[in-house]
Amino acid sequence: MAIPNEQINDTWYHVNDQGLVIETVSIMRTTDGQVVQVGVSSNGTGWNSATDEIGAQEQFNLVGLDGGFLGDLMWLETFGKKPELVNITLPNRHPGVQVTILDKFDTPMKGDAYSKPAVSAETRATFDSVTGYLISKETMFWFEDGSSRVFSRVIQEITIESPTTEALSYLDEKERMVSK
Repeated sequence: MAIPNEQINDTWYHVNDQGLVIETVSIMRTTDGQVVQVGVSSNGTGWNSATDEIGAQEQFNLVGLDGGFLGDLMWLETFGKKPELVNITLPNRHPGVQVTILDKFDTPMKGDAYSKPAVSAETRATFDSVTGYLISKETMFWFEDGSSRVFSRVIQEITIESPTTEALSYLDEKERMVSK
């Protein structure tokens, strides 16, 4: 099965008391819930269900839950620009902050993804002020004719809970694959 443009990724991390990820289960699904592929790591090895590849997997620090937004802000800073910050209330009634980066191009840009020249790009990220977690990140392109199009969208939900039965069964399946 091909990797779909729109997908739902559920990832479970087992983090030890030193902050290292020692086990992971990452399940990629279609928007209607069909499993596309599963990646599992534990005991120093990783397995991909789509390719049946097994390889070394070292423990790592859990970073990058911001959807790459820190990199976006650092890029903005190199040009001496600042993002727009707006305090908001999230649907869960938590206070939040929406951070917007607007990049107006000096000359319209034509890319591979769209036939029309883009005049600006806007990246908007929403964070939960209580947890600090990224809730969503969306990048839009605006075109010469005034139309716009979503280039990418990430919606993220972070919970702290025990692994699901499904995650545990994939950990077991990975161990069976490695021991063959």
